[in-house]
Formats: sequence, structure tokens, C-alpha cells
Amino acid sequence: MQDASASRTVPAAVPVAVAGPSAAKRRRIPFPIFEDEDEAAMLAMQAQMQQLPSNHFLAQRPVTPPRPESVIDAAWSDRARPDTSSLAAADYDVSVLTGFLPPEEPIQSLHGFGHGWDELEEAFERVQHEAEMIPGGGVGKLSDEFRANIRSLPTASVEPLTTLPLLRRAHTLLAHLAHFYMHSTFPSLTVMPACLAVPLVQVSDRLGLPPILTYADTVLWTWRLRDKALGLRADNVEMTTLFTSSSSEHAFFALSFFCELYGPDLLRLMSASLDEAFFADATALTRISTYLGSISRLVDDLTALLAGATKGEFGPAGRERISPEAFYWEIRPWFNGGKWTYQGVGDDGKDLTMEWGGPSAGQSTLVHALDLFLGIDHAPRRPPTKTQAKTEAAAVQVEEANGTRVEVPASSPVDDKAALHKAPSDATFMQRMSHYMPGHHRAFLRHLESLHSSNPAAPDAHVLPSLRQLARQHPHRLGPAYDQAVAAMKRFRDMHMRLATVFIVQQARREPARDSVHWPEWEAKRVAKEQEREREEARRKAATAESSLADSASRVEAVRKQDKIAGTGGTDLVTFLKLCRDRTTEALLGAPQVARHRFLFSPGSPAISAPATQHAMATPAVQPVKISYNALVSRDPALSSEIERAFDSSPDALGLLIVSDLPTEFAALRKRLLHLADKFATLPESTREQYARPPDYSFGWSHGKEVMNGKPDLLKGSFYNNPKEDVTPGLHEGDEPIHNVWPKEKEVEGFEDAFKQLCKLMVDVGELVGSACDAFVGKTASSKSVNELISESHASKARLLHYFPREGEPFSLPPADSVPDEPYKPEDVDDSWCGTHIDHSLLTVLCPSMYLFHPSPSNDASSAAPLDPLVIPAPARSTGLFIKTRGGQVVQARIPEDCVAFQTGETLELLTSRRLAATPHFVNSTASTLGRRALAAIEAQKAADPERWGAVQSGTVSRETLAVFLQPNHDEVVAESGETFGQFTERVYKRHYALLRPKKAAP
Repeated sequence: MQDASASRTVPAAVPVAVAGPSAAKRRRIPFPIFEDEDEAAMLAMQAQMQQLPSNHFLAQRPVTPPRPESVIDAAWSDRARPDTSSLAAADYDVSVLTGFLPPEEPIQSLHGFGHGWDELEEAFERVQHEAEMIPGGGVGKLSDEFRANIRSLPTASVEPLTTLPLLRRAHTLLAHLAHFYMHSTFPSLTVMPACLAVPLVQVSDRLGLPPILTYADTVLWTWRLRDKALGLRADNVEMTTLFTSSSSEHAFFALSFFCELYGPDLLRLMSASLDEAFFADATALTRISTYLGSISRLVDDLTALLAGATKGEFGPAGRERISPEAFYWEIRPWFNGGKWTYQGVGDDGKDLTMEWGGPSAGQSTLVHALDLFLGIDHAPRRPPTKTQAKTEAAAVQVEEANGTRVEVPASSPVDDKAALHKAPSDATFMQRMSHYMPGHHRAFLRHLESLHSSNPAAPDAHVLPSLRQLARQHPHRLGPAYDQAVAAMKRFRDMHMRLATVFIVQQARREPARDSVHWPEWEAKRVAKEQEREREEARRKAATAESSLADSASRVEAVRKQDKIAGTGGTDLVTFLKLCRDRTTEALLGAPQVARHRFLFSPGSPAISAPATQHAMATPAVQPVKISYNALVSRDPALSSEIERAFDSSPDALGLLIVSDLPTEFAALRKRLLHLADKFATLPESTREQYARPPDYSFGWSHGKEVMNGKPDLLKGSFYNNPKEDVTPGLHEGDEPIHNVWPKEKEVEGFEDAFKQLCKLMVDVGELVGSACDAFVGKTASSKSVNELISESHASKARLLHYFPREGEPFSLPPADSVPDEPYKPEDVDDSWCGTHIDHSLLTVLCPSMYLFHPSPSNDASSAAPLDPLVIPAPARSTGLFIKTRGGQVVQARIPEDCVAFQTGETLELLTSRRLAATPHFVNSTASTLGRRALAAIEAQKAADPERWGAVQSGTVSRETLAVFLQPNHDEVVAESGETFGQFTERVYKRHYALLRPKKAAP
């Protein structure tokens, strides 16, 4: 066979979409989209493809749409099966101009069609108006008259419906009427009258759809153009055939519709990439890399669209807005499917009971096509055996003679179709959702999947490699671009989870309106949960120490299981979305240089380099995840997704979690202890060194013992102690226990009490965060939960920190209004105040910093007494904690004064196999001059106390803070290798401390 690359005709121009007959001539891979609306060209293309011999490797594969579990009759698959003898657009109902949307505006009504359809349209108009007039969306409150009217309708004939547009409108009309009827009362009805059920089932058979409301009915087939002259574009479309006719319902469906408008560009790029995969030479790989980059950008645009919906306004000119409350309580209940009896649809007119879910975004063929194209595997699977796991690990390192790597499935496929419809997972869900797609679209996916498998008619022919296989074969040429596209899909799914959290999970925890049909049920559940919580608390208090350990594990499991939120398709929504996202993450090859998601930054503010610090600085637009203390106490199930957003290893995660609404005593405790930290640090050095315990590593006073960036850290002093108890077990077995040490000087009176009280509050909050982490990560390398490792620990550590003023101070005090209030520059930032590092704890609890201005001694010499330091805002915008994100950017982390923050440490990263990753961070000192806000605070003090402060002309600035390191006991296993926390700690100390504690000599 002649070398294909020698006769290339694919042009190098980008973009790839080139319409007209020439496009058909260039095509090498039978990708089922049609690129010309000209009928003659379409027929010519069909003829050209049909001329291929059946044993040619490019010949069309046989495609059979999947057969649902609940088929209506034996002939369903034949009637619903599209013609696959050619690749024309009509065969798959896919267009290069509209993607999976119909190529023409959908039929809006069957009025005037006769055969019973006029009566159905009139019934729909009446009930739509009735629902619109009922406050709260009308669900469960429709009239008896409506139900009686429906039952009296004639059974419409489907025989005259001879075209796809007519069938689509019939299915949309019948499905909406059916849902109006079934949910007209509360609880919902379970029997669908024959006048709806029979034609709905018959139309469904012809379209290859289930007899239920689907994504196609609510998005693909229910829109119209405002101005036909302008054509199909986002600002020229309105959604029709709604339940409540509210702006929120219109916006909800418009969101999915806007996503579908990206389909044509994505399909063209996928088609062009597969064309180039046929050649797979250097030129082709370069083009594929370019196309994958374009796909990544388009998927990021989809993600940005979802992000807009979570924040409020989205769409053209920001006109669309979805009210989360209205969506959850007024709109969404209309979508629900269920186990319904369809009257008259079985053999001999018998009733038939079937169970179907409602419409879901998971039924979008576009997202499924992207998964197939990128090789993101959602196939049902069982956990791998030990042998399979070893084989997989070995196979990654093995290359066959042709240079391709063996890729072993992560687990065994599930062939049992009954199991496919049991407890939901991403795999079963993704397969089930294909059953809710129009039969033509299902066939499209099967064809796309078949391109990379052998042709039964030509088993020895070359098989087209998938994009994933090519990326593995050519990691340097394609690896980064492929991973970038997969990472874009993960970001899309991350945002989908946020969308679901805002519109479903959070709303499920909030009470409905008192006049809603949902109120009695919601209130009953609330009371039941409160009673169960009280019983659980009583059991916990009555339990012995031994039994309480077992109860703790059961409580964590209860948090995971309580109140599973179902999607409209009947799924455990959070579980499905997380697993779906995890499957996407698994597809990453680990190629280097996967760029950070661009829209996390403010528009026009790209990442900038800072040569002096070797950090890629980002603007401070990335906001940490914030949760409330009350949500932790109530164990809100939505916290799992918030923990993931904050701490997982994806490029979008900042690595910081803020907890707000703390107990009221926090503010006073913080102020008291941080002032004492400054007072201790200003004691004579000889006094401070009396409390130094270098043989015990980090206990007592420590200054200059720690090594950062290869040199002793002299810019900060630390006072360490165990925050929970006064005696800490030794690091090694047989070591003497270590006792806390407390200063007794009059200047720091109350130091011990202040230290313990603030630490206790922070540890208590940390245990709650540990429980929230458990709900997300599940099983760890330890036999214990994160909460148990924290609550049972005798080895946690608290570190009270004083950052000494840097050389070059004191600062002068120019007028505040003479200093520009400008954002910091990258050159203002370095890590000399505290070098870049990661904590080795499970979690680190951070108290907000306090900055103290110390008037220079020469200025207050005339005062009757030395001036106390003044609390000021951060001395400069660039002062404070900086975090290196998972995506490699450095951003400033601001912790509000009334909150605490949590960072993840190396131990938690080991324990969770990096599902929760450690957070690199450093502390930047002040700039060369004080900022406007700091100067304004000093000026205000001078004005308030001119007698004592009026002469102050300069001073220095210190930073005080407290970090509590929540650590497991030294003998706890923290890694799959079996390493204990004590062994891991010793490794860390060897990295960071100049003095190493000698091991105790053997007797």
C-alpha cells in the first residue's frame, strides 16, 4: 500500500472548517458530520463513501444503537435504528452548522394537523397558563379540571407523523403534558392515562427515545428564532414549551442551549484531528496539537459560561439569570421521572409499568462525544484484582516493538446489564444517559467509538489510533496538548459540580416556602434529623472510650450517606459528579507544562514573572474557599465539594480553606495571645534563650535553628508547645516524654492560659474540618479517619510566631495621602521573611496575622513611659502570606481577622495519595515604605494622642501569628509504604533543622 503521507491533500490552514464539496474530497476518516448544505454535494459524498469495498479499513463499521433495559416491544431497535449505509448528516441528525441541534428551527405547534393533535396542543396551552398563574410554579397544585380534561382527550394518531421535525414536536408536546399531569398533585401520580401514554410510547419508538421528558425535549427541540434573518446565534434565540414560563426556567434551559452552540466548532476540530491521525506524521502531529489547543479553549469557554451561571448573570449581554431557590423548589420538580404505569401500551392493550429518570445535562451528546474523542473512559468496571493492578503498573513501563505503550484497563468491565441500572456511579450513569438520547445521536457515538476498533469486514486492516494512543506514543509532541484538553474537561466538570452545589445541594438544605407543597415533607425530615442528632449525641456521651472509637468511624460513614441528593435523572448527584470528574482526572497522562486555567484571573491580568523570586506571580483575584463554622458543626453534606475545591490536586485548587462565623470569644483570644507573642520576643535574648529546647526539636523558644533556603532562619522566632496536653511522647520508642515549657516573666503574665485557650478553639475547629475531609476522601492509607487521627493525637504542635523587623527599617512616616494606593509589583515580593516550604502536618490551622508598629526608641524618649506598639493594617499590599497554587502560580492569601484558615500538609498528602495535596507557601515582608493604610492608622493614633505620639517620626513593624499543626501520633502509619508519622517527621527535621537530636544510645 502506498505511503499515505506521500500524497497528503489536507491543507495546513487553521481553522479547519472549510465548507463545500472540497471538504468531502479531503476527508480521510469517515467522521459523521456533513459540511455542505448543497444536496448534490451530499449525494456525491454518499456515493463516494459507498464505493469503498466492504473490506476496506475506511469502510463504514456496522453501528447498532444500544437497546434500553425497558424496551417497549421487540421491534423497537429496528424502527429506532438510523440508516448507517452512508455518512450524510441526515443519517446521524448531526450538522456542521448546528451540531446536535436541528439544522432548522423546530416546529412550534401541531395546531391544524388534526388526528387528535389539535386537542393536545390546546390542552398544553391551557395548563401552561394555569401553572403560570399559580405562585410557586404550580407543581402539585393543578386543578381537578385539568386532570379530567386530560383523561377525556382522544388518542392521537402517530401515523401521519412522517418527518423528524413532526416527531420531535410530538414527543416534546406529549412528554411535557405527561409531566404536567403526573406532577399535578403532591405526591405525584403514578398512572399515565392511555390518551397520553399510547402516542408517547409510539413516538418514542420512532425516535429511539424513552417515553419520558428528556434533554432533547427541553433543550434541543424547544427553541425558536426571534428574527429569522439573523440566523442561529445566542442573542437571537428564545426557549419555548416551558412549565412555569418564568425567566429562571427560560435561563436554565438557555444555559444548556448556549453550550450546544459550541458543538459545530468542536465537531469540526474533532473531525480534523481524526483526519490527521490517519497520517500521524510530524506535520499531522503538529496540527493535532493545534486542534487540541483550540478544543481546550472552547471547553474553557463552556466552563466560563457555567461559572457565570453560578455567580448570577450569564449569556449575551448578561441578560440571563437563574434563581437557585426558584429552580430547586418551583421548576425542577416538574422534571422528575419515576416508576409509572403507562396505560394501554403493552401487548393486547395491557398496562405496562416502567421506571425512567427525567432530563439531565448528562444526556447531552456533545459532552459524551468529547469524552470518546479524548479517550476518557466511563465504562462500568469492577475494582481490579491484585494481579491486574500489578499488570497495569508494569504495562505503563513496557513499550511494544512499534513504539506504542500497552494500556491495560484500570479494572474489569461490567457486562451485567442489570448491574448497570443499580446504584449510580459515573460509569452506569454515562451509559444510561445514552439511552435518553435520540437514536441517531446514539448511533453517532457508537460510530465515533468504532473508529478505533477493528472492522469485522477487514480484521487485518490497520486500526486508526485514538488521540490518547497517539499522545502516549508521542509524549513530547502531543502529550502537553492532550493533557491540556483533558484538564479543560476536568475544569468543566469541576464547574459543573459547583453549579450543582449552588442550585441543588445548597438549596436542598434550605427550607421551602411555607405555602409550598414541599414544606410538610421538608419539615418532617428536619425534625427527624434533629432527633437523630440528639440521639447520636446522647449515645456518644454515654459511650466508653473504646466504643467511641468505633462510633467515630460510623459517624463519618453516616455523614457520607446522609441526605443523598438525587439528580433529575434519579442519580445520587454529588457521587455521580465526583466520580465522573475522577474518571476525567485518570485520563491525564501527566505530561509537563499543562497551563493554569486562564479565567481564574481578572480579565487582562495574565500571570507575570518575577525574576528576583523565581515565582510566577498572579494577581490576587483567586479567592479561597470559605465555609461557615455552623456548616461544620451541622455536618452539611455540601462541605465535601468545598473541601475538594479547596484542597484537591487540580490546577484550579488554591490549597486554602477559610472558616468564618467562629465563636465570639475568638477575637479577644487572638488579640490577647498575639500581643503576648510580641512582648515575649522583645524580652532580653538571654531571657528568651532560657526557654530554648533545641534537643527536643520544636519545643519552647526557637530562633535561628531552622534552615530555610539553605541558611539559618533568623528573621522569625517561634514558641512551640503541644496545644492539647502538657506532655508529648518522644519521637522514638523509649525516648523520654517532652514537657511543655511556659514563660513566667511578669511582662508575659497569662501566656500559658492565653496560649491554651486559643489553641483549644482552633483544634476543635480542626477536628470538624477533619470530618469534612473524611466525607470527601473516604479511605486513606491509615486504618483511621482524618478526624480520628487528629482527635486521638498526643503529638500536635502549636507555633506562636514573631517576625522580626527586617534590616533597613525603621520606616519613616510621610503623609498617608502622599503615598499612592497601588497594587504590589512582583519585584516587591520575596520569601526572605519565611522561605517557601510546605508544612508536614495533616492540617495547619492559621490564625490571622497581627501587624504591630513599634515607635523608634529615639522618638519616644521624652515620654513618661515607652509607647505600646500600635496594631496597624498590613504594612504594604505585598506583605503577608503567599501560596503557590496547584497550577504553579503564586497568589496572596488574605485571612479576615474574624476567621481562621486551613492549609494541607505533607502528611495529609501522603495519607490520601495526593487527593488532598500539600500547600507550598511563604511569607513576604514589608516593602521599602509603609503603605497608605498603615500610615493612615498611625496618623489617626497621633491625632488621638498628640501628647505621647505627636513626636513619633519613624518605627519598625513586626508580624505576630499562630499556627496549629494538627498531627497524628508518632506511631500512626501515614503512607502506603508503611512509614509512620514519627519516621516521616525525622526526615522532615533533617531537611529543616541545623541541630539534629541524637538518638538514644542502646542499653
